[in-house]
Amino acid sequence: MPIGALVTFGRASDLLQRGDHGSTFGGNPFATAVAGAVVDEIERAGLVQNAARRGVELRDAILGIGSPLVTEVRGRGLMVGVGVAGGRASEVAERALANGLILNAPNEDSLRIVPPLIVGDEELAEFTELFSRTLNDLDGAR
Repeated sequence: MPIGALVTFGRASDLLQRGDHGSTFGGNPFATAVAGAVVDEIERAGLVQNAARRGVELRDAILGIGSPLVTEVRGRGLMVGVGVAGGRASEVAERALANGLILNAPNEDSLRIVPPLIVGDEELAEFTELFSRTLNDLDGAR
């Protein structure tokens, strides 16, 4: 269900007046009812708290692999960026895919990992095993 929204604070709200910004997907009653139901479910299931807790676990798991290919781990919640040494991010993403793990390499020095808000213990354990295998496959290979 597509929906669009724009939220501004401070000076940005001084720049836009009602009617200045429109959206093909924003504001219709059905879409806003669906969005409201989604927000209710996110709150009911504690998914923001899960994202915060699981994000820390995910970053710790990546650092715990101890690969020299990982230069840094950054992010907030479940939006995690991984710095990759030697401009090898695309190579890591390709090897990860061969191992059954989908990663995004937005540039040659970074991986973007964004699991779903409902991620749990089993999924994080599987990710850690597959990502560790991927990095071990590439460690020392050139």
